[in-house]
Amino acid sequence: MPHNKGFTLLELLLVVTILAILASFSASSYRNYGKSVELDSVGKNIVYDLRQMRSRAAAGDTRRNWGAHFVNGVQDYYELFSTPTNYADAGKTIVSSVYLPTTVKFTTPAESANLDIIFASIAATTNANSVIINSEGVTKTINVTASGTAY
Repeated sequence: MPHNKGFTLLELLLVVTILAILASFSASSYRNYGKSVELDSVGKNIVYDLRQMRSRAAAGDTRRNWGAHFVNGVQDYYELFSTPTNYADAGKTIVSSVYLPTTVKFTTPAESANLDIIFASIAATTNANSVIINSEGVTKTINVTASGTAY
């Protein structure tokens, strides 16, 4: 009986099935990695911006308080500002607005709410608070201590 060289259809189907399963696991891992990287990048930008606002307050820049106003709405964003008192003050000046990528959302502040983190002029202190961002089940918490340290 001659020995045929090659693969049977069953062997080929088995190999293709195994490759498809491995590819789906790899794609899922890559997607989760991408979400994690994006979330980490957004978190680092928020921390950087909070540190900038604290630095400006500590330096007594324009003798005003400096802060960030976080808005959880249809499009989540935050504004960096200076103010004589608080965000509601008519004398506030908005320095910039930063919109989160559409895949990243605020968990804190809650839906349809906002949160202000304001650093007092010269003292650069604030109320301890946290901002939480989320991307499809992956979360990152940015903490701000009463001394104004953001991490």
